[in-house]
Amino acid sequence: MDLTTCSAISILKKRHTALGLLPRAGPTEKDDFMRFLARILLLAALLLIAWPVLSQELPHAEFARGLRAKQYPDLALDYLLKVKKDGGGDKDPTLLLE
Repeated sequence: MDLTTCSAISILKKRHTALGLLPRAGPTEKDDFMRFLARILLLAALLLIAWPVLSQELPHAEFARGLRAKQYPDLALDYLLKVKKDGGGDKDPTLLLE
């Protein structure tokens, strides 16, 4: 190869690299920032999806409140004691307050 061919090839490589057609030598700060931003957005999306599930109240307390509202406090107490005995109270510490 002569000198003009080598210089023409290097010029084309520089142009293609500048246009994004050829990969660069390694990751840049912009690539690192984009990865960081993608992770943050993924975490935010997961939290938005999981938020209703995490904040959902267990149905035991709601059912007991409904029984008390319909003037059946003795049935509500029996139900809460049964749930506590079966191990459902371990998941919801507010059942102890009911």
